[in-house]
Amino acid sequence: QISGGNHDVNTLAAIFSWEGKQYLDVWNNETSTCNRVRGRDASIYPPFNNESSSFDVFNTDVCRIVNLKTTKTTQYEYIEGIYVLMDIDQMKNENEADCYCTKQTRDLNGEFECLPLGFTDLNSCLKGPVLASYPHMLWANET
Repeated sequence: QISGGNHDVNTLAAIFSWEGKQYLDVWNNETSTCNRVRGRDASIYPPFNNESSSFDVFNTDVCRIVNLKTTKTTQYEYIEGIYVLMDIDQMKNENEADCYCTKQTRDLNGEFECLPLGFTDLNSCLKGPVLASYPHMLWANET
């Protein structure tokens, strides 16, 4: 279920459910914020953005919310635009209390532990041994 923004333009493309569910069954703790379907569709953003705007985008490819932050505004041939980057802390899952820590993949010591900063275990999402990181492991823990 996606909002058309009819009553409030700021809710344009806000996602309330996906495949008829308000919660995913991918991450630890079924009713956690990690499993809650929220955010917006990545193809449409609400109007009136500025350099302090941020967006929670529901990304079905990685079964989670991706937080995007506006870094600056720009203009190209009289068309205004914004630069948006993924939040650096997005791949934080070191804390065992964090619901993105699934402990389904072995670490460098062969133990089933939370992955270090900069990595996300997508095993439960993609039903296979897949880890995600920023390009070239940017901002990842040096271990």
